[in-house]
Amino acid sequence: MHNQHPARHRQLDLLLIYRSFLILLLGIVVACDSTPKPQVVSGATMGTTYSVALYDTESDLSLAAMQADIDSILDGVNAVASTYRDDSELSHFNDHRSTEWQPTSAVFCSMVERALAISRDTDGAFDLTVAPLVDLWGFGAAAASDTAPSDDDVIAALRLVGYENLETDCTRPAVRKRNADARLDLSAWAKGHAADRIASYLDDAGFANFMAEVGGELKLSGRRVNNAPYRIALQHPASQQDLTHEVFELTDTGVATSGDYHNYYEVDGERFSHTIDPRTGRPVTHSLSTVSVIAESTADADAYATALLVMGPERGYTFAVEHDIAAYMTEYSGNGVKTRETPAFTRIARVVR
Repeated sequence: MHNQHPARHRQLDLLLIYRSFLILLLGIVVACDSTPKPQVVSGATMGTTYSVALYDTESDLSLAAMQADIDSILDGVNAVASTYRDDSELSHFNDHRSTEWQPTSAVFCSMVERALAISRDTDGAFDLTVAPLVDLWGFGAAAASDTAPSDDDVIAALRLVGYENLETDCTRPAVRKRNADARLDLSAWAKGHAADRIASYLDDAGFANFMAEVGGELKLSGRRVNNAPYRIALQHPASQQDLTHEVFELTDTGVATSGDYHNYYEVDGERFSHTIDPRTGRPVTHSLSTVSVIAESTADADAYATALLVMGPERGYTFAVEHDIAAYMTEYSGNGVKTRETPAFTRIARVVR
């Protein structure tokens, strides 16, 4: 394997997410070409892209002013939670090797507190302290290696991982490590959080009907034109093309999808998924391909989708049912793909294809 493999697959992943979202916006699942198109604001952020589709016809806010505001919001999220920016609050926290309480911003503390709660809820299938493993396997900010890590390397990294290593006190606000070498990675939560932040901004600005997307994670409000619900297209997991697998209708909620079918690399013919199980220290190897979760908070949907993907097809489905999580799962089966949805998903979304 060469160093460019992980980056190449990450770029492919981002390209497909963006292309799929643009296809959705341009009406591939809209009834006819004469349907009025939304106003769209889009750009780059967090190593990926964002798009906002506005279906309200009147507003005192210009698109240029709105884009400037949204870019500022996203830059703020990056300044707090980016693993790629050395000057982010998260990077400063990671670099500070101490078990003393560290004063933080209220935003950072609330992020960590909520991500920590989901880590506990999923018994570490989602774990915000996974950063040492993400870097070890070549999916973090550090340069990838030409070889897979050794068992000893994995064991050493695992010693630094564990949500039990963190405490929060957001009345101060402050966060404390119990292991001074613990490091955080909020990548499986921050994009959803960014979509939620954009949605809050649009709500405050008086918009009722919009779709906000950051890196493929969505926040939906109201309806699109002609009072129709949003139609969300899922890409076929076995395709490298923009082929639609399912389309489902919903509104006024957040949607996030985790999948292993684009972001990976190979060493000597062995494929390594970017989805790392924080409990074993290794990429997942089961047959579950994608998990889409619907939740009021897109950040929560983002984290739970990651956790269910880590758990695998059986435990993930059982956990989702037990916790009333609205989840839609696709799993490799023989030469094809099989799907199933939880009762909570069936109550909320209507699959139309």
